[in-house]
Amino acid sequence: MKTQILGLILSMCHVATFTAVADNQQCAIADREKATDANEGIAVITGHGAALPEEYVVRLFKWEEDGSAFVVATDTIANGQFRFEQPVGEGLSVYSFIFDYHALPNTNHKLFVRPGAKIEIEAVDNYSYTWPVESDVPEQAEYELFTNYSKELWRKRQDVSKEYDRKRNKETLQALDSINRLIDLREIEFLKTRPVSAVWLDKAKRIAKSSISYKIDTADLKSMFANLDDSIKNSQIGKTIYGYLHTGSPLVIGDRFPDTGFYDLDGNVHELKEFQGKWCLVDFWNSGCAPCIMALPELRELKEKYPDNLELVSMSIEADNLWRESSKNFPQISHNWNEGKADYGVFRRLGTNGFPTFAVVAPDGTIKDVWLGYSTGSLKRRVGFYLRPKGATEYAESNGLRSVQFPQYAANKTDRVLDIDRIEIDEEGTKVFFSFIYAPEKWIAIPQEAYLSDSEGTHYAAVGSDGITLGERLYPDKEGNGTFSITFQPLPEAITSIDFHESASKDGWSIKGIRLTP
Repeated sequence: MKTQILGLILSMCHVATFTAVADNQQCAIADREKATDANEGIAVITGHGAALPEEYVVRLFKWEEDGSAFVVATDTIANGQFRFEQPVGEGLSVYSFIFDYHALPNTNHKLFVRPGAKIEIEAVDNYSYTWPVESDVPEQAEYELFTNYSKELWRKRQDVSKEYDRKRNKETLQALDSINRLIDLREIEFLKTRPVSAVWLDKAKRIAKSSISYKIDTADLKSMFANLDDSIKNSQIGKTIYGYLHTGSPLVIGDRFPDTGFYDLDGNVHELKEFQGKWCLVDFWNSGCAPCIMALPELRELKEKYPDNLELVSMSIEADNLWRESSKNFPQISHNWNEGKADYGVFRRLGTNGFPTFAVVAPDGTIKDVWLGYSTGSLKRRVGFYLRPKGATEYAESNGLRSVQFPQYAANKTDRVLDIDRIEIDEEGTKVFFSFIYAPEKWIAIPQEAYLSDSEGTHYAAVGSDGITLGERLYPDKEGNGTFSITFQPLPEAITSIDFHESASKDGWSIKGIRLTP
């Protein structure tokens, strides 16, 4: 299937390992002012070296306990140097730096900072994550031990990251996941040899978080966690590690959406079954994700278009205090809830590992669709696919013409664009009537080689069409809707089910297991 946006990657905020923002800052995190009080001291963070690109911006991020990060300072590189004089509170704080420069992969090398700290970064090459860091903070030295233990893997990871940034395809993503998994497995072994510290806990949390995505056996992590002091287990980071290690089984299409108890801004507890009999769209979001905020106007349009049979649930994955602040800055369209488990609750079980994540839940409470990312028109199209009027399946036969109204099928692999309204079969041919939903300015094109196939693998070629010219662009109406039909070669009478293929490509659109008989 060829579309006007073929090859375009949907906007999304990854929460993958090593970064709280998407690579190359696809997800802009807004600068937030932080007041300086009497208990804050000044930490000096400097960088120098030939690898620093002149006149490019360096951003300093501060990490919160809930895993969120935000920009606290910026500097522009001049004469091969940058410098931050950052006010920090008492105790240990965690920062990281990234560059507005494509040649330096942003893998967020963490900086452990205390009041009065002096931290010096030497930019020796284009592998920014493995740059030497000199610091008078003991935790930084411990962090550098972990980095150097897997240094070659980290360097390879940065090469793969740059390739992924260039191509953004399935192959480079798989390569990136593969190297991330190797790093995690190696660091698990190093954790076994190191004393428990702030760095140890930070590494354990990161690996536990990524374990589902990278299919990592967590038995060793669970064993090490079980041996921690209760004071650590009951701390915020301890509870987070436990949550990641004991998330529960993954959720798949067809499962019931779990009602684990969600609370609103007034503290009232809710369950999704409150909306039984209606469709629900659950939006997992956070305020640091630009596409999450970009989706708000379209969510409002959806609510206005389907006021009686669609409920919108905005499910924040932020800590309670940040969620309340975010709700003031970005008022949600409808039900504004929080599970109180950050990103290790229901969201983690859905397995998308990024924001925004959307889940369509049917009136009976089952999950019908889950996807990651947002682009203009995508919500109206995908949700509209489920809410479009559709009658019951009916089978009829008269004067040699067999017909199936709203046929059932096993799988729709058209990215929730095409649906089948009716099929008519006689000795002249097989006519399939399609309807589709798409953004009004976008187009679809069904190739001339479209065909049907039966369980024996026999192909039935397209021989005609109405409402569409095969191989040419077709646009929906101003509401995003459209219809057309394609006539295929006649089917033998004994055929009970068929598959539709828009081409022979393995990535082509298809609708499979279309039932022709009751």
